[in-house]
Amino acid sequence: MQRWWFLEENGDAKGSSDKQESSAKKTKPTKPAGDRRHTFRVLVTYDLLKDETVAITGSCEALGNWDPEQCVQLHREPGKHMILGPYRYTIRKN
Repeated sequence: MQRWWFLEENGDAKGSSDKQESSAKKTKPTKPAGDRRHTFRVLVTYDLLKDETVAITGSCEALGNWDPEQCVQLHREPGKHMILGPYRYTIRKN
């Protein structure tokens, strides 16, 4: 099962199942198209072996075009079980 999460303008994550908005509630004006930076974090709930790592890949050159040899390896944040990407990814609006 996949869960989709969307980042609101204030940085709060909102699940796609949260669609109970009042019609009387005013919507925020949309930002013009352009790049927005997001930090990608993954919570690993089990211990990784010494030679294991977490990586992501995707359908763009920056994420390796689905080629496992070109994926982006993540690194561990100090003192946490979170994994954090080495840089912020640009998500472009079409």
